[in-house]
Amino acid sequence: MEMRGIWGVFYIISLWLTRMAGINFLWFCFNLPVAMVVYNLLMVNDIEELFIFLGLLFILMPFVTFPATTALFAIVRRWIIGEEIKIIKGFWEYYKKNYFESLKGGIFLTLIWCSMLFYYYILKFHSLEIFTYLFYLLLALLFVFTIHFFSITVHFHSRTLTVLKHAMLFTVINPVLTMEIIVVSGLLIYLSSTYFSFLIPFFIGSTIAFVSFMGFYRFTSKLKIVE
Repeated sequence: MEMRGIWGVFYIISLWLTRMAGINFLWFCFNLPVAMVVYNLLMVNDIEELFIFLGLLFILMPFVTFPATTALFAIVRRWIIGEEIKIIKGFWEYYKKNYFESLKGGIFLTLIWCSMLFYYYILKFHSLEIFTYLFYLLLALLFVFTIHFFSITVHFHSRTLTVLKHAMLFTVINPVLTMEIIVVSGLLIYLSSTYFSFLIPFFIGSTIAFVSFMGFYRFTSKLKIVE
């Protein structure tokens, strides 16, 4: 029976909150080892520790983070295009289905991310503040590039190299979407790391995926790009 009025609004809100929290918590559990490595990486004080944790990150991200995040985007995509799907069963199916494509792209992107982190510590240890703004600009663009990689992977059936090329193209040709992803994601990351830490296990990943893929889907629909 369809709910109407205020109760219908409450039902829709509670449904989406449950969906977003559920898929985010599942994604967070998969990425917990990576989160622990990143946390320790931010605390390092010498070059030896830096290389140890960068090495762990390079191993874990392609094999864990990228397949799990691809599954997260695949579930969110189904919701956005109006299809129902069971969270746990669907997540695991997409995790297995896209594993090797995510792994191959993840190795390439993880190499870039680790290089950026190494560059960050060079700036930190040598106090090269003049390059800080350039670093943050490149970091933001890399983040959008990575987000587009996930969106394209779950929305189109393409080879890994083609997905990476299109992800770069989408980052460049649509500055409005690029800024939208940077602003929304940056705000969520800032709020969750500063004031609302509960967002991290329950909402941050799924919200970024939802907003990013919504913008991506809107853009590709206007261009009438066939899946």
